Amino acid sequence: MSGEILISEEELGIKEEPIEKQSNPEEETKEAEKKLPPALFIQAPYGGDAVQFRGEPTSLMYAISVFADKVHRNQIEGLKDNQMKIMNPAANDDKFYNDLKKYIKENHPKVIGISCTTSSSLEARKIAEIAKEINPDIITIVGGAHERDVETKTIQRTDMMDFSAAGDGEYMLDKLLELIYSNPDASPEEIKKLVASKADEFSTLEGKGQLSFLQGDDYKSVNLSGKNIDLNQLPIMPRHLLEEKWSKYYGIFKKNGRDVKTAQIMSCRGCKGGCEYCSETKRFNYSSADRVIKEIKAAQEQKYKAIFFDDSTFTAFSKDGTRSRESVRDIFNYLKEEDIEWGCQTRVDKLDESLVKEMKESGC
Repeated sequence: MSGEILISEEELGIKEEPIEKQSNPEEETKEAEKKLPPALFIQAPYGGDAVQFRGEPTSLMYAISVFADKVHRNQIEGLKDNQMKIMNPAANDDKFYNDLKKYIKENHPKVIGISCTTSSSLEARKIAEIAKEINPDIITIVGGAHERDVETKTIQRTDMMDFSAAGDGEYMLDKLLELIYSNPDASPEEIKKLVASKADEFSTLEGKGQLSFLQGDDYKSVNLSGKNIDLNQLPIMPRHLLEEKWSKYYGIFKKNGRDVKTAQIMSCRGCKGGCEYCSETKRFNYSSADRVIKEIKAAQEQKYKAIFFDDSTFTAFSKDGTRSRESVRDIFNYLKEEDIEWGCQTRVDKLDESLVKEMKESGC
């Protein structure tokens, strides 16, 4: 229109104020309801003030790897990485137990999973006892090589232990933890009843072992399928849950007088020895060379500088060719190319001069 002067809001000094997002108490309540209580996992320390283990909780990290991977991929609604924690104390000192009590009181975990050996079994019981004293509704699970022989004794202490997990833990614990976190308000006794009702589902899971518990006065045990776990299909162990202060620097590797940060890996399970004093199974299960190298690469990405193979018999080869000198040589070659110092456990009757020479040349 002729003679009309148009003036913008900006010229008039009028600024558009951002619209504040109104809080919705109902949505905030729903978000809070979705958040589940944390899960705490502990490698029980050795007994005795002078006894320390300066290494990673390898078996524990493998055992929770399937469930931890689901949490990492946001497949367990209401549970995030920062609600999962691994404690790996070097010794049973007051600081560890004070840290443990503080964590339980402040974070209210739903479940505490404890891995132990025979020499740390008394500390495992002490950890469970502390947890139950603070909150009787915490679900306690104890596992590890020790449980293969004593699970019926462990679960007699219902004031401390709810479940004993003996054998291969990866899919057993995944199933148990999913049942617990699908029923976050259930009591330990209600979870036991639920587990007993799912015995058929546990029996289809890969692995050899059983989950034991007392239901009332009755001993219950749900068994796995007995089939070897396909180690190549397991997720990488969840080292991201292991805080730096709990990541120990394995003392056998040193640089400039200081311990080197060392990742511990298992490339096979089993040992032909069958010694009476050892809980290691004589039933072998092997990872492929590609899988082992994948685990080494994952450790490198997390700034680990050395590798120690926790296999009972690293140089045990299979008759069917699943594990051969050639496949182990692929591992040697990668370690040599990356200039990684490494070590392992094995038996003298599983070595020969040429193999030892190859191992040495690749950084062992």
